[in-house]
Amino acid sequence: MFSVTPEPPSNLALTNIRARTVLLQFVPGFSGYTSISKWIIQAQSNSNESPSSWSVIHEASDPTATSLTVRGLRPYTRYRLRMIAENIANQSAPSEPTRWFETIQAEPTAPPADVSVRAYNETAIRVRWTPLAPIDWNGEQRGYRIEFTSMDPVIMSSWQTVRVEDENANSYMLGGLEEWTEY
Repeated sequence: MFSVTPEPPSNLALTNIRARTVLLQFVPGFSGYTSISKWIIQAQSNSNESPSSWSVIHEASDPTATSLTVRGLRPYTRYRLRMIAENIANQSAPSEPTRWFETIQAEPTAPPADVSVRAYNETAIRVRWTPLAPIDWNGEQRGYRIEFTSMDPVIMSSWQTVRVEDENANSYMLGGLEEWTEY
């Protein structure tokens, strides 16, 4: 028996869209008289929408697969996917791409950096930080949350929260604090 170039998968469908994964269902094409050794999944994202900007984001070695969980996606990002089947002879042409879809939002990648606190007066402090880069928000930018509590066991209260609604802010004046109290 001989092998020939496989045909691309068809009828690509997306389900279970999450922040970093999506389930890709498909109908395998003709295998080329041998088993498929690898499924190659390529993506285009909203950061690279030119027609030649497809990049490999996932590979799987499951010859009988009709669905694959694609991992490694970025939250709150638009994508479309296409597939290539590979056997011992060659790779298929790429499949028709999926519709555009958007992964869901997730928590920011990291907290703000370079946080510092300075006394402003007897009852106020200024909190400063380096704002998050747009790519680190992983969703709609909603601002910052400052949480604080007194370290004094006599007047220790529950944590208090202040919301800073400006996502571009890099400082906040926290007032109304008790004199001579560590926070």
